[in-house]
Amino acid sequence: MGLFSRKKEIQPAEERKVHLGGLMFNGISSFSESKAMKLSAFYSGVEQISNSIGMLPKDIVAYDNDETKKIEHSLWKVLNVKPNERNIPFQMWKAAIEHVIIKGAAYFYIERDSNLNVKAIHPIENDYVTVLPQSNGTVKYSIAGMGTIDAINMLDFAMH
Repeated sequence: MGLFSRKKEIQPAEERKVHLGGLMFNGISSFSESKAMKLSAFYSGVEQISNSIGMLPKDIVAYDNDETKKIEHSLWKVLNVKPNERNIPFQMWKAAIEHVIIKGAAYFYIERDSNLNVKAIHPIENDYVTVLPQSNGTVKYSIAGMGTIDAINMLDFAMH
């Protein structure tokens, strides 16, 4: 053996999997959402993606054959101008995208007027939502303190 030669140690490949709300590394330790956000690269990536999507206009469109047409609808104002009394659209969409990236889903409570038109949408913290699969293949959502209500799962949106 030479003076500067060493026996190379074989490093096991890193194995990652999602487990109970955290990332598992080689099955030994896990990272929660709060620990992941302390990693500067992860935090920066989440910020870049959520800021970029938060700035985009959210149009309501209809598909006719191969054409896409914008539709005039009262929901446009809720999505783009004033989603609720507490948030501006950028804040709400940024938070929703952050929840999708970090926690896997984002939920909204739909506030309707007497004619069932959408009056406002309110973000709901993921920890308060329980997903209830129905026998017919649909899904309902139970929100802590509110019971089963009309809610939107962010992953049901098609954003263009």
